[in-house]
Amino acid sequence: MTIERVNGALRGVPPSTRLPIFIAATLWSGCAAFWVWRLQGWTVDDFFISYRYVANLAAGRGLVYNLGERVFGVTDPGLALLLGFLRWITGWRVEMLASAVFGAALVGFCVVILRAEIARGAGLVAFIAGTLLVNSTLLWTNNGAAAPLCALLLTIAALQAPKRALLAGTLAGLAVWVRPDAALAMPVLAWLQLRTSRRGAMVSTLAAGLVILAGLLAANSYFGRPLPQTLHAKTQMTLGHGENLAGLNFWPAAADSFRRHLGRPWALAILASVAGLPLLFRAASAPLRLISALALLLAIAYPILGVPYFSWYSILEIIAGTYAAVTIVARLTRWCAQGSGLGTPRAFAAITTLLSVLLFLPALGRSYAMARDYTPPQRLVIYRDAGLWLRAHSQPDDRVAHTEVGVLGYYSERPIVDLMGLVSPQPRAKRTLAIPRGLRSSAAEFVLHRAGGRSEDFVHRPWFTEAYESVAEFPDPQARSESLVIFRRR
Repeated sequence: MTIERVNGALRGVPPSTRLPIFIAATLWSGCAAFWVWRLQGWTVDDFFISYRYVANLAAGRGLVYNLGERVFGVTDPGLALLLGFLRWITGWRVEMLASAVFGAALVGFCVVILRAEIARGAGLVAFIAGTLLVNSTLLWTNNGAAAPLCALLLTIAALQAPKRALLAGTLAGLAVWVRPDAALAMPVLAWLQLRTSRRGAMVSTLAAGLVILAGLLAANSYFGRPLPQTLHAKTQMTLGHGENLAGLNFWPAAADSFRRHLGRPWALAILASVAGLPLLFRAASAPLRLISALALLLAIAYPILGVPYFSWYSILEIIAGTYAAVTIVARLTRWCAQGSGLGTPRAFAAITTLLSVLLFLPALGRSYAMARDYTPPQRLVIYRDAGLWLRAHSQPDDRVAHTEVGVLGYYSERPIVDLMGLVSPQPRAKRTLAIPRGLRSSAAEFVLHRAGGRSEDFVHRPWFTEAYESVAEFPDPQARSESLVIFRRR
């Protein structure tokens, strides 16, 4: 990037703050590029469902999972359209493109927040929190998620809202395209604008509404429904799951994930985040207030919707919570420094940085360990190998049935019978016991089974053993009992 382009990107930023923003953006971009290279696109299995939609779109086969089936099973349609375009013009692997967009959006978001917070004298907090976020293992294990891109569009909208209401509304509407649950941010954005311009609030709200309506109409025309069916499928998945991870158990179920990524003081970090949120709502810049409000609304909405907990649902909460935790550390530091010799700006900056690092030291340790020792999850590697085996040992129209269809479907490039209903033409019934009926009516040539999985309900039944035989097995070196077995119709 040339100096001229940097200056163009920073137009409107006071010269005294351009250098800190440029240094922070360079540092964060280097961190994000490292993580993209290190992870090589490996992420959670569900994201590969969207990647298969993207691959088909870029190849001219339409935004579909199985050819000829227009099922609205892609949760983040705006991101899928963007990735499809990038895949078409670059030819890069979809998973690498998704990881790169994730990293670029995360860095862009942190830069926007840094610019806004410097203007109100809180640049140090924004820099510390941004550095923690671009190295967060919880975020990067979910690389490819749409949350950072959604957050970036919303923060730019909040930044542009006072003077460019039409642009702000358009960007906010596109954020809903990227992730439909971003619609909860629309009332907050309108409220933030009402404080400065009632007319601006009306214009941006109208623009956002028109963009969202255009997306709903386009989706309904193409898929036959305006919203993804994944919400219904996941709520039904909860009903058939042996362990309840939804409703009032949604956030308690997140404790294991927080403990794994934040380390031993995870509860203290969460407590600091909750304590710092009121400070963000009261005094932070408009972009950070908007994202914090959206994170809080989603934290309330997910349990009400009845979806089971997945780690990518907490990305926005982690983002807002990190800024809130560092904010409360800075506030406590300033309060303790009053009346002492530690009240100088340099001392304040040093102590705030030190305490923030100590609070998140275990999380940083996990980031270091992941950067040094990362290997792809063995379960997903097995699914990739099974998918490649199916591509080599089956016909293009042979149907494959399983309950986890992300990596498997992406690499096999075969028609998939999704026994959980995320991308099936008709959502499955409520209970896992309905899976055998769906399988018997699917005429699947291949069926995959993992010991202890949901297919355990039917693989030992007489009708299945009479119809299918084992043809391949992919053992898990870490857990032999969890081998993946491929059955073929006799």
